[in-house]
Order: sequence, then C-alpha cells, then structure tokens
Amino acid sequence: HCDVSTIDPEHQDLGQWVADIRLQALQKSSKKQESKLSKDQVEMLDRLGFDWTIAQNEDIWGEKYHQLVAYSKKHGTSNVRKQSDKSLAYWTWRQRQLYSQGKLR
Repeated sequence: HCDVSTIDPEHQDLGQWVADIRLQALQKSSKKQESKLSKDQVEMLDRLGFDWTIAQNEDIWGEKYHQLVAYSKKHGTSNVRKQSDKSLAYWTWRQRQLYSQGKLR
C-alpha cells in the first residue's frame, strides 16, 4: 500500500514525501497550476496503486491537534512554519482549507 504515516519514526521521511506528493497534486488541482510531477512520474505512482486522497484519520487528527497545541504554546502562534515542522505545517494548512470549503466537521 502507499499510505505511509508521517507519525511513525521509522518511516517518517517516506511518509513526509508521500504527503508532499499529495499536497502538490492538491495545490495543482485547486490553483490550476502545472504539476511538479511529470506525466511519467504520475503514471508510475498510479501503477503502484498510489492513493492521491488525503485521509482525515481521527487518530492522526488528534495527534496533530496535540502537536499544534504544543507548538502554539512554545511559539505563541498556530501559524506553523514549514521550516520548523513540515508535517504539522501541512496539516494546519489542510485544516484551514477544509474549513474554508465548509468540509471540516
């Protein structure tokens, strides 16, 4: 399967890469941009059964929420900088996007 966790320390780098690929695809579709991936790269991932959807797993959501609380306490803001925590920055961006689309439960 191609659903790699960014939380699992053993596979965190691969999980972050998978999350980045999904983010690029999502940003491309929402902004009508050209993909950073070539057509061949997309086809290769499709042949692997790559899941392009971004799941909102309750356990991951809770974990990320607690990470955001800790980040906010430490830095005085919930605007997570990509340089400080790429995974958490992506998660907060996604939550804001879902909220603005009326899709956040």
